[in-house]
Amino acid sequence: MGLEPPYLADRGGQLERFGRYLAGFPEFPRNLRLTGLRGVGKTVLLRRYAVLAEARMAKAAGASRFCMGAAWREPKDRDLDKICAMVEGVRALGLETCATLGMLSLAQARRLKAAGLDYYNHNIDTSPEYYGRIITTRTYQDRLIT
Repeated sequence: MGLEPPYLADRGGQLERFGRYLAGFPEFPRNLRLTGLRGVGKTVLLRRYAVLAEARMAKAAGASRFCMGAAWREPKDRDLDKICAMVEGVRALGLETCATLGMLSLAQARRLKAAGLDYYNHNIDTSPEYYGRIITTRTYQDRLIT
C-alpha cells in the first residue's frame, strides 16, 4: 500500500479541491493528476480517494454497507493507519463498514473497531478435512482464531 508520509507539505489546498471535485461526481475521475515531489504520498492519497469515491457511488446506488478487502495473508501494523482512515471516511458517508483483510491480531481487530468497522468477513475456504489440500499459507485453525 505504500508508505504514508508523516505530513504532506503544501498539499492542504490541493487535497481540499481534489476532495470537493470527487464529491461532485458519481464516479472517480480517471483523468486527474496529482503532482508533486517524490515521497509526499500521492499514490497513497489517490488510493484513499478511490476507495471513498467507490463508497460514494455505492451509496448513490442504494447500498447501506461498504466492504473493503485486501489480498494478503494478514495486514501489517503499518498498513492499519491507512485502513482505519478509509474505514473512518466510509463511516462519515453514513455507510456501515465491512472489511476482509486476512488474519488479524487482537490489537488490530480492536483498532479497526475503534475506527468504526462494523463487520469483519473472514472466509473459511473449505472444510477442515480438505483445507490442507487447498490452502497452504495458513491452517484451518489460524482462520478460526481470527
